[in-house]
Amino acid sequence: GSKASGLCKVNGGVKKEFDKSCKGYVMCVDGGRDVRLQFPPNERESLGLQQHFLVLQVLVPAGKGFSLELSVSDLNKTRRRINLSSNNKETHATPLHVRLPFDLVKRGVWLNLCIDVRNIFHEAFGAVTRIADYWCIDTVQVCSSCKLRRLFTLKRPLFP
Repeated sequence: GSKASGLCKVNGGVKKEFDKSCKGYVMCVDGGRDVRLQFPPNERESLGLQQHFLVLQVLVPAGKGFSLELSVSDLNKTRRRINLSSNNKETHATPLHVRLPFDLVKRGVWLNLCIDVRNIFHEAFGAVTRIADYWCIDTVQVCSSCKLRRLFTLKRPLFP
């Protein structure tokens, strides 16, 4: 909405523009690797999103890199980072973060990108942290290049 800039932190060339194809305003995240849109604006705060299916209504242009970084807390309130990027060629995991390839995203069309954050959390950190269990999504960072229309969570996947 009109107050969207107060809900997020903008780094670099992020701008709000009208998109004719979806007949509404979108956040256009375009530029170098330092261009990002972060929810909430202060990364020390938490969104506290407990529903574990994260949905992004997004258009990723063909031939450009796209990445998404999530900060997720477990039941012990330990924050762990999940980095999904088209620039990652292989999976790399440590006890506090994981980098995963993200090259399955269809390019050049609007899509509802649904991510099962709890499943990724358990698969990535299950072997490292046997007792930790998913609690909530703390922060979401959308990095270039894409057009973001909406970001929300669901209890169940869009398509069973």
